[in-house]
Amino acid sequence: MAAIDFPAAPAPGDEHTQNGITYTWTGSAWVINEFPALPLPAPVMQQKRTSTNNNPPTGLLPGQLAVEMGTPLRLWVGVPTGLDPSGKKLLADSGLDPYVNITGDTMTGDLVIQKVTPGVALDKPASGSMSVVTGKMAGNLRWLVAYGNATAEAGGNTGSDFEVARYTDAGAYIDSPLVIKRDTGLAVVKGPPTEAGGIATKAYVDAAGVGAVPMYTRGHENIFINGDMSVSQELGDLSTGNIVSTGAKYACDLWWINQQNASAGVVAGQRFGVPYGGPSANIPLALRINCNLAGNWNATATDFMVFLQFIEGNRMAKLNYGSGAPITSTISFWARASVAGTGTFSIRNSAITRCFLHDFTIAAPNVWQYFSFVVPGCIDAVWNMNALLGAYAAWCFGAGTNFRHVTQDAWIDVSSIGQKFASNAISNFFGTVNNTVDITGLMWLPGDTPPTAAQNVLMFKGPAHEMPLVQRYFRQHKWSVEGYTNGAQTRVTCNHGIIQMRQAPTVTRVTTGTHANIRGGDPTTFVSCSGVDAASIVTNIESNAAGYTQANGFVDNLSARY
Repeated sequence: MAAIDFPAAPAPGDEHTQNGITYTWTGSAWVINEFPALPLPAPVMQQKRTSTNNNPPTGLLPGQLAVEMGTPLRLWVGVPTGLDPSGKKLLADSGLDPYVNITGDTMTGDLVIQKVTPGVALDKPASGSMSVVTGKMAGNLRWLVAYGNATAEAGGNTGSDFEVARYTDAGAYIDSPLVIKRDTGLAVVKGPPTEAGGIATKAYVDAAGVGAVPMYTRGHENIFINGDMSVSQELGDLSTGNIVSTGAKYACDLWWINQQNASAGVVAGQRFGVPYGGPSANIPLALRINCNLAGNWNATATDFMVFLQFIEGNRMAKLNYGSGAPITSTISFWARASVAGTGTFSIRNSAITRCFLHDFTIAAPNVWQYFSFVVPGCIDAVWNMNALLGAYAAWCFGAGTNFRHVTQDAWIDVSSIGQKFASNAISNFFGTVNNTVDITGLMWLPGDTPPTAAQNVLMFKGPAHEMPLVQRYFRQHKWSVEGYTNGAQTRVTCNHGIIQMRQAPTVTRVTTGTHANIRGGDPTTFVSCSGVDAASIVTNIESNAAGYTQANGFVDNLSARY
């Protein structure tokens, strides 16, 4: 082999090839570039476990992982001491459990999403189920908000409505006070407002008027007439006198007392103000029914004691009874009695085929008590909506079994069982002499929200408003006629136009005035007044001989009552 001839003065890293071998100058020697394969050194361990459970690792190299065995289980990584003096950082801790399980989990902290347009999606798989968010206390439901309730989707954007539901203390469903329909966007709330800031329903606004007109301004809508007893043309403040068994009398204009009693009980009716007084300075008058002879109006099947008003069909036509869309209405009134007990209010149609009953309980003697309740509309039967009798509205203070029925607050078909105007709970209010029942402030209004007690007393307009309404059914006509006649049995006739009554009135003489030259001196027969039609009457006097003939200061009652 030829001698190796290395270059003189090589620089470190210089290579020299001779005889097929390459050498490199290291700075101190020439070395061969190729060596036989040598074993690699063992790698540094990058992961280990702690030698003692529940103890953190020590002496970790940067990047080295260690598992701290125990409860909780922890994963550590070694870091330069410049990052952490302990030379390690905690990567995971099973006790902290910082992840939410996608199959369902319970978090103990708040969730905050910080991004542009953050959102939460509730994606139900099919119609008929709900997408909900709930509020609970101690595990019991309090509120549920359904962003798509269980109402089935049937096309046309129907179903999956928005709904808010409330729950009892025990977590049981109560009702859904708010539902917003997906197809119309219209909201439905539970009912009319009872608080100052409450939501007004359509029915409430319709009943109260546009803009929810204050209730106390709606007195003109009262279906009852003379509900404050302010008009009493016939009797004034005088008593009816005894109303004996099977008897009936008007005690105040349009208010009728009717009774039947096998034990010969006797009552009387009288309007009063001072000294007894109504429930308010705004309603100073009331009607009193007084027991003049004690009786038991519950003892015999055919007994009854009722106070009522006959309602003209025209006045209640707005309620649309007997149709598929009748109007809900409310009844309110004040009552006081010398004994506690339960009475019954009723409405019956003129044919006595339908009736509605509602009990009211006078809780304490001699205290004015306010009552109000809702009457659903009657969808069937025949109800007159003209000048004929539309309904009987009655308050019952004693009744035998023939007139009782168990059903209340719903319309009853009585076509085959006869008229009913009392419940089985009816009391006998007139079992002792001088027992009394007082009543006033009677109001029947369209709508489903009755006036409060404070509103009721402000709703009556007094005699100036009530008088024209009363006089459609009853009035007193005071008149005089005089003239010269040219012989005996000659008539002096006068036609009088009157504000239209319900029909041509019947006439009853109240006061015979002074008269002169009346045939036979008989003013009963030959001084007369009669109804021509609903808007006119005629008066006649007939002479006894030729000459001046007169009738002065005669008073007649004109009645178009039922």
